[in-house]
Order: sequence, then C-alpha cells, then structure tokens
Amino acid sequence: SYNIFTRLFNFRFNMPLIIYVIFLIHIYCSATPLNGTYTIMISPAGDSKNVGRVIEDSFERGIALQCAQQLKKTIELQYPDISIVLARTPGQHTEPLQGAQFANRLSVDLFISLHFFQATQKERSITIYHYIKQPTDYWLRKPIEPTFIPYDEAHISLLPKTKQIAQHITKVALHELSQKGYSCNGPFAIPLRPLAGIISPSILIEIGLEKKDDLPLIISPLVAILHTSSDALNE
Repeated sequence: SYNIFTRLFNFRFNMPLIIYVIFLIHIYCSATPLNGTYTIMISPAGDSKNVGRVIEDSFERGIALQCAQQLKKTIELQYPDISIVLARTPGQHTEPLQGAQFANRLSVDLFISLHFFQATQKERSITIYHYIKQPTDYWLRKPIEPTFIPYDEAHISLLPKTKQIAQHITKVALHELSQKGYSCNGPFAIPLRPLAGIISPSILIEIGLEKKDDLPLIISPLVAILHTSSDALNE
C-alpha cells in the first residue's frame, strides 16, 4: 500500500510535467507533414495570462488563435504538402523563448507570429516585420565551424533568406488585401521579442481589423501568403 500511495503522491505533483510532455508529443505529431516537406509554425499572439489588445468586445488572444486554427485547417486541406504547427493551444501559458525553442527543435521552414489590433476603416492594414538585433546584422556571416550562438543572434545565419521571404510576403499581401480595402506596410526590420532566438526565417504579421467579424475576409489572403512563401524559400 505504501508503494501505491507513493506513486499516487508522485503522480499528483508531477502533473505539470506530464501535461508538458503531452503537449510536446502533440507538437511533434502535428509537425509531421503528410506528403511533403514544408512546415510552417504559427504563433498566435497572447496566451492564458496575456490577453493582448482589445478588439471590440474580444481580445487579441482569442482572435489570433481562431485565425491560426482556421489557417491550419484550410491550408492542410487545400495543400497536403504543407504542415501547419500551432505554437500554443487554448488555455496554455507560454514562457519567453518557448516558441523559439519549439521552432528550432522541429527545424520548421518558416515561423509566423500573428498579431491583431483594433483599427478604423481608414486604418485597416497588414504590416510585415522581420527580426534584426541591429543594422550591422546584415554584415555578419554564418560561422564555418560549430559554435555557441547567443539567442539574439540565432537569426543571422538565414537573415538574407528571411529578408527575401519578408519582401515576397509583402508583395503578395499587397496584391491580395488591397482589393479588400487594406493597406500594406513594410517589410520592416526591427528587434522584436516574439521573433528572438529563432533560427528559421521568421516573420511577424500584424493586422488591423475594423471589426472582429472581418476575420473571415482575411483568411483567404493569408492562405495565399503562406502557401506562396515556399516560392521565396526555393528561389
């Protein structure tokens, strides 16, 4: 009976670890493409402790997750050679650099950080960003020998490719969303915490919604943006 009680005691106090392991298994399983090799990780803004910005009577956290889930469903249905991995699940709290650790461990092809804010009709827009620590990042080169790389320099090895993808995404966004009354800004290269520490090309997309019900209108353009991002990777 002692052994049974001890096991129950240990199980109870190891529940956070068990939940974390289950989430890791979910991430690994979700990251396995069905028939192809192109994997995109989408990290929706917010988590269980950070609701984000207010959009009408909703929060950025819920809208970003809803958008990411719809993108995953639509893209994987239309393009079986693309696998979409979500960086968080509903109700999950994410620690700093957790998304970067998942992305680096899975060696995803592209990392997308998805954000929303309340906008007026004239302010409806999509803005594209990518990460640099400082302007001199463009002068640095990937080390020839294996070496320790600080997290805030992880982006440097693929920075030219990241810049190329950011420009491509901006071009596609301008074409897809201008028809729906949205302006397109960028790409801008600045230090951004959601993109820090990621080795793969990583892009932050920020969208201004006039109404939360406008979300379905931008799903199709975002699908086109993510689907064609592989073209820039292969150029």
